Amino acid sequence: MRELPSIEHRSTALLVIDLQGSLSQQTYPRTTDDVVASATGLIAAARESGVMVIHVRAGNEPDGQDWIFAETDDDRPRRVWGPEDMLIDSRVEPREGDLVITKRQWGSFYDSGLELQLRRRGLDTLILCGIATNFAVESTARDGWERGFRLLFAEDAMAGLAPGDHEFAVARIFPRLGRILSTASLIDIIRSDTRGI
Repeated sequence: MRELPSIEHRSTALLVIDLQGSLSQQTYPRTTDDVVASATGLIAAARESGVMVIHVRAGNEPDGQDWIFAETDDDRPRRVWGPEDMLIDSRVEPREGDLVITKRQWGSFYDSGLELQLRRRGLDTLILCGIATNFAVESTARDGWERGFRLLFAEDAMAGLAPGDHEFAVARIFPRLGRILSTASLIDIIRSDTRGI
């Protein structure tokens, strides 16, 4: 068994991705409530230990023209986010000291200001959680890895939108990008490692 990673609090951020709107969709292999409960534990540990909490939400301007509407084989209707859709879930509501980033596509980095906020704060290690595993989280992870960030995945604080999606990302994609850990292990790492405080 591999040794658990350690972190430096001053250079670590917790990215809480797309926990917003009604969170009423069906997710797999766990519910949105389960994801939020795990994320809540991570957020509390991060705040107590000096790890930056960054809420990433999907959003758009009222006319929706800043969202991507590419021609695809997927015939589902185009999604434009209304004001209620962009509200971060009250159970993980941002507090003073947290950052809120608005993204306009799956990944959190493209033209959102996220990389600027991370670089200027000296943050090079990212803990990722949120919905959906194989869309927003995976897109963010791929971009983050290509930009040289160290990635830690909170496996049980994320879920996919269809059976098997989460498992595929966790088994085939994330191992090539970073370390996959349980929420409990990450909370222990955050709370026990005092380097950098």
